[in-house]
Amino acid sequence: MGDDASVTPDGAAGPADRPALGGALRRAWVGYQRRLDDQLAAAGFERRFPDGRVLRFCAGPSGATVAQIGRHLGITRQGAAKIVNRLVAWDYLEVSPSETSGREKSVRLTPHAWAYLTAHRAAARRIEDDLRTALGPETFDSLTRLLDTLGADTDERLIDYLRRRTTPEEVPEP
Repeated sequence: MGDDASVTPDGAAGPADRPALGGALRRAWVGYQRRLDDQLAAAGFERRFPDGRVLRFCAGPSGATVAQIGRHLGITRQGAAKIVNRLVAWDYLEVSPSETSGREKSVRLTPHAWAYLTAHRAAARRIEDDLRTALGPETFDSLTRLLDTLGADTDERLIDYLRRRTTPEEVPEP
């Protein structure tokens, strides 16, 4: 039996017939992302949205280096270079020689990337405002407290959690 639904032994209707919290959270995440994607597309951004983590990491006054991006993402320098090259091709990043190292490249946001980050923040605010209006402030605040409580024990990023969950040492023996 999955965690998306529960059944009472007597088949009676009631709370056990409702989807479990885990399933609701997964659907909510997908729904939130879809709303965000739709609003970004409406703002003129293509459906090939960039990796927001890389853009936010490069948003500092001095940008970042390819090696720093790799360390931040927990991937190799070559993997980071592939991501950077894709974002350069999509006009989100620009690369220039580093002022401190002949081997390294400096990575900075383009005006297109700054516009994307601004649109992303505005879309997230609109979604939150719409949900607060639809649910009412008290219910929305209760939902926020619930989600904060669920996430209180960690600041781990989703990608790190998924990567850790799929490492070979955690795969059970047959």
